[in-house]
Amino acid sequence: MHRLISYEEDHEFCKLLQRRSDIDLAVVALELSRDAYPDLNFGESLAWIDQRGRELAVELKTSDNDLHRLQKVSNCLSTRHELQGNVKSFQSVDGSYLHRVIEQRHGLPIVLSIIYQAVAEQVGIVLHGVAAPMHFILCYLDGDEPLYVDPFSGGKVMNRDDCLIFLSKRTEFAPDELDPYLRPARPREIVIRMLNNLKALYAQEKDWAASLKVQQRLYSLEPADLSAKRDLGIIAFHAGETGKAWQILKSCLPEASEKEQIVLAGYLNQAERKLSQWN
Repeated sequence: MHRLISYEEDHEFCKLLQRRSDIDLAVVALELSRDAYPDLNFGESLAWIDQRGRELAVELKTSDNDLHRLQKVSNCLSTRHELQGNVKSFQSVDGSYLHRVIEQRHGLPIVLSIIYQAVAEQVGIVLHGVAAPMHFILCYLDGDEPLYVDPFSGGKVMNRDDCLIFLSKRTEFAPDELDPYLRPARPREIVIRMLNNLKALYAQEKDWAASLKVQQRLYSLEPADLSAKRDLGIIAFHAGETGKAWQILKSCLPEASEKEQIVLAGYLNQAERKLSQWN
């Protein structure tokens, strides 16, 4: 059995491992960023978020309804501070790292949403992540009707019907198919989605060492998930950690389907040949 990493320095990520829900998503995002940027100073990003909250605290004194309050959050972040969606963010891992999104002023929808959440929380506005297919947005549920915010599209604020139409055009799913997804996502779901984004980007770049760090986190979150363990073994093989890969993939065989066993056997044979050359 592959030994799980403890992640003792990542206090918020450890809460996820303990299946707690009181998660600071901005800090978790920075903990993920530290995998790629070991010397990262969390304080700079958290101070930026705090400063935006102080700006908004002054402006919101003149807001008299939920729609106007949300629009002022969007105006602060998307217009004044130019935090926007950008197609470049889907082509680079930096679009998934919170501190880099703040620095470069563009990022993936899910990271932009975490920044919006963190800033809004500074002024007492609770926003929830919505893990819609292919596009991550936010929802506000404390008013007379739910309102939805899309940080990737300049902080556009919508009611439920308009949001369903917007998502339908963006994803090509029918509105009734999208309706069940307009629920608040749990922190665990959000972090797993962030990690899967990183995993896909690193695999695309064939940066297997970085991809292995991502997959180790995914496996730590779901150690009973065969696919998470299998992918950990395959990525470890590509990252040159042949012994670890052999051990993990071997342990997957009893639970794997017949089709998966064929794939695993191919990797195991390659790993055994490499290991035999070193002995």
